[in-house]
This record gives sequence, structure tokens and C-alpha cells, in this order.
Amino acid sequence: MESLQSPETEAVRSLTELFEKAAAHLQGLVQVASREQLLYLYARYKQVKVGNCNTPKPSFFDFEGKQKWEAWKALGDSSPSQAMQEYIAVVKKLDPGWNPQVRLNDCK
Repeated sequence: MESLQSPETEAVRSLTELFEKAAAHLQGLVQVASREQLLYLYARYKQVKVGNCNTPKPSFFDFEGKQKWEAWKALGDSSPSQAMQEYIAVVKKLDPGWNPQVRLNDCK
């Protein structure tokens, strides 16, 4: 018996798959992304994977950790789907030719 998925469930699954592909693709773009873009992406990744920032602020001496925490904390109650959409948009901006529908194995 085939289970019926609601359109919303299917849309969330599709968005999640696209987000995961974008996160994997970003690994090859780290060198071209600015520090601000990387912080922006980090915050959205954390929002998707962990949820709202409820961890203590890092020490004053942990400059990088503090920047990451502040970027994540600034998202407040943003929804995971909004964070995924924003993340995907920046990855597409970093690599306008990226096509998440094409896998590397398909290019042989």
C-alpha cells in the first residue's frame, strides 16, 4: 500500500534535500565566500540543525566563537524552513551555475 504524503510534507522534504545538497556544495566554495557570508551561512545552518540559539555566549576572548554565536542568536525565532531558503539562496549566489539536480556521478 502506497502512503500518501501531504503537499506540505513533500515540500519540506524537498527543501531539506536541497538544503543538504547546498551544505555539501558549500564545502567547495569556502575559499570564495567572504567572512560575512560564512557567518551568515553558519547561523542558518545552526538554526536548521539545532534550532534557536539558547547556549551561553562564548567568552570575550573567544572572538570567532562570539561572532558565530551572535550571528546565530540574531536569527531569534526564525523557522528552519526560512533558514534553509536563505542558506540555499546564498549558496546559489556564490555559485550561480550550481545545479542541485545534477549529481557529480551524472557528469561522467
